[in-house]
Amino acid sequence: LMSNVTFVGNTAAAPASRGYTPASSAVKGEGGATYLSSSGTVRVEASTFASNGAKSGGALAAIASTTLELRGTDVRNNSAAVNGGGVMVVLAVLTSENDVFANNSAAAGGAAFFLSSEATLENATADGNAALSSGGALEVSNSQLVLGRSRFTANRVPTGLGGALTLRSQATGSVTGTEFVGNSAANGAALAVQDASLAAEACELIGNAASESGGGFFGRGSLSFTLTNVTAEDNSAPDGGGAYLKESTPVLKGLTMRRNRAAVGAGLLLSGCTSAIIHTSTFEANNASESELVETTDSTAAGTVEGGGVFCEDSNLVLLNITLRANEAHSKAAM
Repeated sequence: LMSNVTFVGNTAAAPASRGYTPASSAVKGEGGATYLSSSGTVRVEASTFASNGAKSGGALAAIASTTLELRGTDVRNNSAAVNGGGVMVVLAVLTSENDVFANNSAAAGGAAFFLSSEATLENATADGNAALSSGGALEVSNSQLVLGRSRFTANRVPTGLGGALTLRSQATGSVTGTEFVGNSAANGAALAVQDASLAAEACELIGNAASESGGGFFGRGSLSFTLTNVTAEDNSAPDGGGAYLKESTPVLKGLTMRRNRAAVGAGLLLSGCTSAIIHTSTFEANNASESELVETTDSTAAGTVEGGGVFCEDSNLVLLNITLRANEAHSKAAM
């Protein structure tokens, strides 16, 4: 147990390779403040990790069958050159309650990076985290994520994937009651799902912005993609202002897509989806406009402005009990 402990300005640096594998985690550059590798459980409560740095796991690294429990802990201003600016979890388990992840940075997983692990976060706050390639706040690869009653704000991946959250490489994510506000990325400003599975319920995506596709959601090659009672408002992207789903099989129920903006598919863009089902949903006041046009190689946005509510290309779409109201576009204002 660690309670009311402060770690500030610690560094685990990895030296230049000399042709051998270091035994020490500190020499490997993992866990700037704390490195955990055992079959036991470590509980950290009411503690602070600030301005620590490492190659991976800027503040904490949990490896190989460790269970790390964070409770009411502040993880901020930490950095990693590779994975997990705040926390890295590999082949391990993380449970988090009432924790804050703020202004951490890494190449992938600005706040936290998970590989072949299990993660449960409840009532988390992730604000201002950044990544270079993927997962401005959370990067989840080949792992299981359960995320509830949390808030993600102003996280970013300027030229990459998943401004707040990225699920990839066979990962599964269950996200409930969570807000994504003001996040940004090239693709999937709030959430990105690539070759992975997502079930999201009772979530809100507000004011997120992507420079390429998926102002709210981005899904490509998704193994399973289910949204229930999700609201996406005031999001923007050149392709798919509210959501961009390609080569996936989405089931979308109880959606409210309102005032999203794009050049193509302001509310929702579907491309190459072998099966897409949307029911009991509303698309309202979404706007496909020239102001969102950018140069792109994507065939769906080759200088066109269409699909105010829904744009569907090369997809099998089923609509049940759908309302399309006051959407705007030069062509196909509703869909």
